[in-house]
Amino acid sequence: MEFSFHVAGMLDRDQRTAKPVLREKNERQKNTPSCSCCGEDTQTKGLRNPEVAGEVSHRNRTPIPGRTSPSTFRIREKQHSHFWVTLSRLHRTLILCFYLSLFVFPKTLSAPVKMEKWMMPCGHSESSSKSGQLELLQTIIDQSKRSLVKIEAFRDKFATKAFGNKWAELHEYQSSIDSLKWFPKITKELGVPVSHDELEKLQLEPLLKDTYQYLQIIAVAVDQMIIDETKKNGPLSEDYKNNIELYVLSVLCEIQTATKTLNIARHKDVERTIIDEKDKNGDNTTMMTRHYLIIRDYLRLLEYIIECYEHVKSKL
Repeated sequence: MEFSFHVAGMLDRDQRTAKPVLREKNERQKNTPSCSCCGEDTQTKGLRNPEVAGEVSHRNRTPIPGRTSPSTFRIREKQHSHFWVTLSRLHRTLILCFYLSLFVFPKTLSAPVKMEKWMMPCGHSESSSKSGQLELLQTIIDQSKRSLVKIEAFRDKFATKAFGNKWAELHEYQSSIDSLKWFPKITKELGVPVSHDELEKLQLEPLLKDTYQYLQIIAVAVDQMIIDETKKNGPLSEDYKNNIELYVLSVLCEIQTATKTLNIARHKDVERTIIDEKDKNGDNTTMMTRHYLIIRDYLRLLEYIIECYEHVKSKL
């Protein structure tokens, strides 16, 4: 009897203890949201999906075939980042090299020089001749004499049109005016022979190179004369072309042929930029005075060429 009472008391006590525990468990299950797709609660699903629960480290997770692990993703991300950093550095380096090249190689990147008439005086690419030195020099002398005759015949017409006087009167009045600053410096006065000492110093190669450059400067000046006369619709533009420019180019052509045949390197071609800006402007009197100086020094140069080449030829 005592034993039965004792067993009954134990059962009653266990039931009293189990009821609160069961009640607490039921309340916890009610408060835990369930998965709508499969009826699983979030806690249970979290055990199966550590990314949701945050309780299981991804380092302990077994990789799933076909998916990239976080560690592999970070490696690829670093590689991708390194690629773009390298590409950006390369881009900056190329830009820097380009701007440096503008200073280091300005001539290479600049536009090519326009081939002016005085750079191709023969009207075509350079050509050599089968003639010897004596024949080449005689051809230069002969063409210079023809050019001198032509300009001497024209100078009176120029003086009359420009100043209303004959050339002799004009030259007597203005001969003391200095040459243009960018004109060739030759030790020769118009109508006065070159000194014997000066002639004795001459050598063929420097003479060919220097006189070619001097004539190119004259050609640039004559071209500016034509531009001046054309701008004001003057009467002398055609005379400048036919009586001066054409003959300057003819002598240039003969000297160019001689240098090519004798394999003599010439000075760098003269460019239009040698003309001072002030020598492109001015009133009519200033302009015509400038034209007189150009014609006067062209006459002096032709006389100088004839005398010098004849002297050098006599020594060969």
